[in-house]
Amino acid sequence: MTSSAAELAALAVRERSEERLLEAFVAAARLAASAELSGRPEGGLPELALPFRSARKLELDGDWLVELAAWHLDDEEAVLRAFAARPDRESIEEMGYAESWEDEGFAYRFGS
Repeated sequence: MTSSAAELAALAVRERSEERLLEAFVAAARLAASAELSGRPEGGLPELALPFRSARKLELDGDWLVELAAWHLDDEEAVLRAFAARPDRESIEEMGYAESWEDEGFAYRFGS
């Protein structure tokens, strides 16, 4: 089963897992690059903010995680690096997401 970047970023917070957060960075970059290739670059942007927010919540260095994620990416790396340079990279609310607590614990919800 493939998890979305949103699920992985939330799971990283619940598990306090750097490894899971790295998976979220990779998944978000791949989604954003795929959306960009299909002509709808804004389609992948919302999930890119989530790993950065999770990194802050876990007191991890988002820039370092971008460097680690780059090792797992090909052309998608450019999309991740461009988003990482944005001053609003952790602004999940601007991307349509909100933090919430569900039965399974911490979660990110779109359109909340």
